[in-house]
Parts: sequence; structure tokens; C-alpha cells
Amino acid sequence: MAPRKHPSGSKKRKRRKEVEEFIESQRGAMDKFVRTNTRTSSNEDQPNLAIVVVAEQPNSNEEDHDPTLEENVDINTNEKCKSSLGHDGFGDWRHTSERLKEHEASMEHITSMNSWNELRVRLRKTETIDKEFQHQIAKEKERIRQVLLRIIVVVKFLGKRTLAFRGSSERIYNDQNDVSHQEQMSLLVRCVNMSSGKVEEYFLGFMKVDDTSGEGIFNSLLDSIKSFGLNIEDVRGQGYDNGSNMKGKHKGVQRRLLDINPRALFMPCACHSLNLTLCDMAKSCAKVVSFFGIV
Repeated sequence: MAPRKHPSGSKKRKRRKEVEEFIESQRGAMDKFVRTNTRTSSNEDQPNLAIVVVAEQPNSNEEDHDPTLEENVDINTNEKCKSSLGHDGFGDWRHTSERLKEHEASMEHITSMNSWNELRVRLRKTETIDKEFQHQIAKEKERIRQVLLRIIVVVKFLGKRTLAFRGSSERIYNDQNDVSHQEQMSLLVRCVNMSSGKVEEYFLGFMKVDDTSGEGIFNSLLDSIKSFGLNIEDVRGQGYDNGSNMKGKHKGVQRRLLDINPRALFMPCACHSLNLTLCDMAKSCAKVVSFFGIV
């Protein structure tokens, strides 16, 4: 069996207990160094040794990553502090006031104080980076909430007046599958009467669709337009339902027609888009699902 690379939990707890006992035993030890000059000079090196032991004890096994000992780790080890007061400790008690004044004027102390003051101000004003992320998330939630509110208002408006979401005059494309069991597509053309300047709509008829893919419907559409003596170059707009074979960006009918006539702009059916949105909303509400399931 391979030897253990890291100390066990009991050893870590024992080591931590020893460190805590040592720190507790050193409490009040500074008093004996400031009573008389003789005792201070004779024991001047003792507190330095004790401080070094306490600081280096939890760092002797850095690969352990023991969270219980992280409080004893020096957090300024990566800042390369050159001051003995802030790094190695201080033992010259005769010149304490002079060393403190020198430390307060050092670059390391000024940099540390600036960092702490900036963090304190940010925490007080709640202007941290996390606050900005939370603000963006809240803003996006509010935008989506407003969109859903407008949709609900439209639904309530149409419901109170018993209006349909899509009337017969708003049909752009519709496939018919009657008793003949054949796929058919109704073809309507909207044009401008140059003499009166009014927009008129004509029903050209049903065309048989053998292939329901984007290419098949596009070929059937071209044949139907040519059979009525219409020029494909005169088309200025096209509109279909939200099927992938109709509105596909790469192989849909609208894309194939745009490749031939770039001025035939595609506009998706707004009623179908609203209908799909309402369907998704209804599926997310348990009460709505149960209600329409019963009805």
C-alpha cells in the first residue's frame, strides 16, 4: 500500500490544537519585554522566534489546503513587502515610535491603505463588480416582464371583444388537405391598383404540393406564378407562416426567392408569431394547461 502523501484529519486537528495552545500561552508575553531594559535586552530575540514559528507553522504543508488553517496564512506573501514591521515582525522596542513613523510613510503601507480604503468605499456604496452583474440581470428581467405584460394586455383586449387572433383577411399562406388527401396550398396576391392607388388582394387558387420541403414548395410557387403570366421580378414582398421550410434562412422558400429577387423582402406573419408565443406561455402555466385540457 502506497504511503500517505498528506496527513490525516486527526493529525491536522492535532496540529491546529497545538498552534492554538501555543498562541494562548503567548498571550500577555509582551508585558515582560517592556518593564525593564535588562529583561528587554536579554530576551529580545525570544519574541521574534515565537512569531516566526506561529507564522510558518500553517505554511509548512501548503499542498494540504486545509481550510481550517487558512486563517493563519499570511495574505501578503505575494505582495513582496520589504518592511520588517509588515513582514518579518518587530523586536526593537526602544525605537518603536520611530519605526512606526517610518512604516506609515513607506510605499507598502500607503499602497495597502489605498487598497483598503477603495474596498471600504465600494462596499459601503455597494458598487462592486457583482453589483453591476446583478443590475444587468434585473434590467433584463424587467424587459421580459414588460413584453409579457403587453402580450397579456393584447390577449385580454381581444378576449373582451371576442376578436380572433387571425381573421380570414389576414391569411398569407394556408395549406389545404381535403377529402382528396392531397397537399394543397392557397395562393393569394396583393397588388396596388395604379389607377386608384388602392391595395387589392386576389385569390389565385389552390396549387398541388407534392414535396413539402423548401425546394419543392418553391418550385411549385414559381410554376404557379408563371402559369398566371406574372413576372417574378415584380415581387416586392413575401410572407409565410413560421414553418422552417418557409422561413428558413438557408434553404427556406423565402431564402430561395431572395436569391432570385433581392427586393422581395420577407415578413413573417405576426399573428402566427403571437400565436406561438401564447402557446409557449400557456404551456408554462399549470392552471392554463389544466383548464384547456378540460375544455
